Amino acid sequence: MKAKSRRSRRRKESGKTLAVLPEGLKPTSDQWRLIDEEIGRRQATGGDLPLQADEVAFVVRGEMG
Repeated sequence: MKAKSRRSRRRKESGKTLAVLPEGLKPTSDQWRLIDEEIGRRQATGGDLPLQADEVAFVVRGEMG
């Protein structure tokens, strides 16, 4: 139960979805950190949110390998 509530909290802020996860992706804590950093960059620069599934996949794969 805890993991699910944490996942929801990280993906949503004030009822707004911040990232759309690709089908079947269950991010590790390191991958969540990368996703959260990208969301922070987008918010700071006024970029487009939410991150789309292909953008999330790129962030996770690009940094991890």
